[in-house]
Amino acid sequence: MTRLNKTPLTIRAKRGTEAQITATSPAPYQLEGEIAYATDTKQYYVSDGTRFLRVVTADVNGNVGIGTDSPTARLHLPAGTATAGTAPQKFTAGTLLTTKELGAVEFIDDGTDGKLYITLNIGGTLTRKEIAFV
Repeated sequence: MTRLNKTPLTIRAKRGTEAQITATSPAPYQLEGEIAYATDTKQYYVSDGTRFLRVVTADVNGNVGIGTDSPTARLHLPAGTATAGTAPQKFTAGTLLTTKELGAVEFIDDGTDGKLYITLNIGGTLTRKEIAFV
């Protein structure tokens, strides 16, 4: 990825190049948390202070990928691995919504039993259904 010249706060975009938001830092160093967008590949990058890491890819169809270069769905996540901490999606336990919302996925865990719910429209009524595990 070609880097733009550093200036105090810059937002630049030019057809076929990258747009970048930066703050002043001495060349050739990068600021940790610096964000860059490559318009040619439709990918967003974040700097860890030494290099740019790809975090999100968007395509012309409105598909967004996290951890994938070629998203094929509105939200495309890669498969996880057998290693802890690599799940592509993870829910944090909380309380159930006080008002049901169509399509909402909710996870509760009292420390003994965890339950996963989805809210569906059944006969015109929003109904929270527990996702069963066998």
